[in-house]
Amino acid sequence: MAPSPANQPGLLWRQLPKLLRARRLVLLAFAVFAYLVLSQRPRAQWRPPSSGAAATRSGDLAAVANDTLGFDKVFAINRPSRSDRRDSLSLAAALTGVRLSYSDGIDGSEVEERVLPADSEGKRIRKGNVGSWRAHMNVLRTIVEEGLETALILEDDIDWDVRLKSQLQTFSLASQAFLQPLDGHSHGRSLSALLRDEGDATTTLPRIPQLPHQPQGSPYGTGWDVLWLGHCGTELPIHEGEEDAKNPHRDADADAPPPPPPAQKKPLGGVVVTIRDDETVPAPRHLRPHPFADRPDRLATAHPPRTRAVHASRATTCSLGYAVSRAGARRLLWRLGVDTLTAGFDLMLRDLCDGRYHGDGEGGVEGGGREAGQWRGRGRPVCVTVQPPLFSHFSSGRGDAGSDIQGVGGGYMQRSGSQYIRLSVKQNLGRLVEGASVEELVDQWPDDRL
Repeated sequence: MAPSPANQPGLLWRQLPKLLRARRLVLLAFAVFAYLVLSQRPRAQWRPPSSGAAATRSGDLAAVANDTLGFDKVFAINRPSRSDRRDSLSLAAALTGVRLSYSDGIDGSEVEERVLPADSEGKRIRKGNVGSWRAHMNVLRTIVEEGLETALILEDDIDWDVRLKSQLQTFSLASQAFLQPLDGHSHGRSLSALLRDEGDATTTLPRIPQLPHQPQGSPYGTGWDVLWLGHCGTELPIHEGEEDAKNPHRDADADAPPPPPPAQKKPLGGVVVTIRDDETVPAPRHLRPHPFADRPDRLATAHPPRTRAVHASRATTCSLGYAVSRAGARRLLWRLGVDTLTAGFDLMLRDLCDGRYHGDGEGGVEGGGREAGQWRGRGRPVCVTVQPPLFSHFSSGRGDAGSDIQGVGGGYMQRSGSQYIRLSVKQNLGRLVEGASVEELVDQWPDDRL
């Protein structure tokens, strides 16, 4: 028998405790569910754009594809006597849509000793190295004088893939991830800062739409000093406490600056951003800095085939191609031009990026060094590199037409070509001039090559 309307208030009053208990149970269940969901969310994840999301950054990608590759200028260092190199470099640039600003190379025998930094006295530095150093300093000085925001500096004996611009577009997304504050739940921090806080990590450039904040200025991101894009070898970052068996500074002379303290080894952390399924990357067995190398690069075994890796520069050698920001140009001109000259330019750049110079860990004025109380700087520069490199040394195959700095042994100069570069612009100059399509170009390192 249903309760009468007169008895309903009393019935509700008697059932109220049960209703309240049920409500509390519902709220408790919701709280537990929310906790479980939120606790499973990744704490630090950067997701680069898919093809659709990339369209929102079309301005950035278009800038990278312009005739200065997204930089204010592209400089090429060329000794006037090497007309052979200038001819081929100018052709290569014209055929791939790159505009070069030439800067004269320097004969080291013409550089007076009195203009060298004081610490060069007593050092046995080859005249070829002195000339190369001065040529790079002249370009850096021009960048400083003209107030350029960014510039790319190339040596004249380099080679690149005919697909360079698309390679740089992908690299720009990875470099932005390293340095730009990320959207989402990053609290304004970059990928390298987020993953550094969580320990060393490798992350792939996935195809999921989540972008860093829009870069201001350079399409390669902000906050970098050097983008080391062309080299003849670099090392992947090491993990905390890992034995660095290949440390190039292990046997440094007693007069050299000490190695950086462990806490300062990785200003960008041990983070590696990998670009998978890159058809411009040679097969792992071909990833060697020179044909007579006894084993492939570590990249060949550390990652799947056709992987390109972007990470903090470590033990990088050969200054074949590198970009500098305004701050980076000023820093290099001061440290490697005015302040010190103890070795070849590329070795000093390596040491600077690796944090070997006094004060590149802690800022302020310290005692010791050449002069007590000398200003040591605010911290090591931010140097980002890529491997395999996007620019590589090109050999014409003539032993007498090689490096103006020093010879390269092992028969390297006996064959024409370049390491790491598949559709070489230099190897295909004749075909490109005659209008050959990409399918008709010679692949230096085809997948089926033994």
